[in-house]
Amino acid sequence: MIYIYRTLWAIFYIPIFLMECVAFVIGCLSYPFIAFVYYVKHGSTIGLKWAGDTIAFWIEKKYQNLRTYIETL
Repeated sequence: MIYIYRTLWAIFYIPIFLMECVAFVIGCLSYPFIAFVYYVKHGSTIGLKWAGDTIAFWIEKKYQNLRTYIETL
């Protein structure tokens, strides 16, 4: 049964990877606006916790947690 779960995880990684790519592009396009608003509010972008890969990193982290859960079964 673990082989079926691993196979399904690997097959569904392809659309997840494509979703990560789209999320990365959205993040890169939204970064200047977010940085602008943060700069106007705080006067600097030093404490800004947003980067272009924030959404893509979050998606990858959640999907890898699923892989870790599958391995514990």
